[in-house]
Amino acid sequence: MDLTYRQIHGAHCWSEDVLREAASGRATLCTWFDARVPYVAAVVDLAEGPRMTTGLVGCPDPARPPNPPGINGPMTDAAIRPGPRPRPGLHGHGLRLRPWDPDSEADLDAWFRGRADPEFRRWNTPLSLAVDREGALDSLRTAAAGSADGSAAYCVTDAGTGTPLGHVGVTVVNRRMDYGLVGYWVLPEARGRRVAVRALALAARWALTAPDGPRLHRLELGHAVGHDASCRVAERCGFPAEGTLRGAMWEAGRQDAYRDVHLHARLATDPEPDGPFTPTPAPV
Repeated sequence: MDLTYRQIHGAHCWSEDVLREAASGRATLCTWFDARVPYVAAVVDLAEGPRMTTGLVGCPDPARPPNPPGINGPMTDAAIRPGPRPRPGLHGHGLRLRPWDPDSEADLDAWFRGRADPEFRRWNTPLSLAVDREGALDSLRTAAAGSADGSAAYCVTDAGTGTPLGHVGVTVVNRRMDYGLVGYWVLPEARGRRVAVRALALAARWALTAPDGPRLHRLELGHAVGHDASCRVAERCGFPAEGTLRGAMWEAGRQDAYRDVHLHARLATDPEPDGPFTPTPAPV
């Protein structure tokens, strides 16, 4: 199978050394898949001997191994490079949720400001924090890239004006278990208008029950202990608290210290929350 660096990198999350070896022709690529957890394996013939590495299609963390799959035989080149699943726009509660557009200056500005906001950084420590627009563009492109497993990142906008208000994203973690995560943030000027509640209500309904969604069984939401506003948003949208995860996320601005996380979750079989999910007026 003759795959270029770009083809391999575009389809899977490989380590850089595997990509270099594959691109140079020194890697023998073998592929298998499970009906619900597509994955690939590469046997890389390095100087010190062959080494096996694996990558889960659409996985954000190449270090995390895939679930043990059943081997159903080799896949074709086309089969191991599934195109992004089209993501529908979501409408309701005075909002429109649409895919982020890395080529839009307005989207890049909203993304950069949202993730650079001190309140965001107080409660979140992403794997990489963009310190400039170039870094923000890289992370926005990653977020906006379509995923074959149903994961999606949405720009939350005002339904009337189209103004970006924030972000909500659904990540499919385990297709075998139909389990995923949801996260969100709101731009400073949009806070106090129930944007997070309204966006989460739309995204959760899509992820759990919509025919064009990933149809997850369980959707989890975690926030740092002490973030009471996020706790209220979760409970308002039908995500009851289930417990505390000890040391489950980094401390603010650090990657060498940890803090506890409140875990909330909602099942597809849970009743739809009552609402109302009406917007509050924007400040004049």
